[in-house]
Amino acid sequence: MVFSSDVSSEATCECSTVRSIRTKHEGTPGEDVSWYQSAWAPVRDGEGDVAWSVAVEYRAAVHEGEGTMDVRFTIRAPDGQSFLYTGFADLSDAVPNDAGGVTYQFAGSYRAKTSVPDGFVAPRQGQLTASVALWTDGTPYLGTFALLEG
Repeated sequence: MVFSSDVSSEATCECSTVRSIRTKHEGTPGEDVSWYQSAWAPVRDGEGDVAWSVAVEYRAAVHEGEGTMDVRFTIRAPDGQSFLYTGFADLSDAVPNDAGGVTYQFAGSYRAKTSVPDGFVAPRQGQLTASVALWTDGTPYLGTFALLEG
């Protein structure tokens, strides 16, 4: 999983690598499918440096070519402060891959649910894009989330 933000930060995080905590899926990619995943991951800032860590939990469903994704995530700063966010995205594309699975792309928005202090460098609200690849059995195996401030 890759989680990134276009916000640049001076902070650096000695964050652990990606860990999928829980995954659940139903259905068949390319047909009706739904899945849930929770994971921990480092967050890359606007310069590509790891600046924060994130606990992300998301649910997605695709039915007859239409789909949605709900996202909740908590970004944790190196100083221990954490900020809760929510997001929602609609399916923008479904691309079959060579292995027989499908990569689903979503576009939407996110916003902080807890107040980010003035002067603190962290995302606040903006556009959310996500891409999640599923194996033929529906198991998520690759995900990217991007936050674009504004």
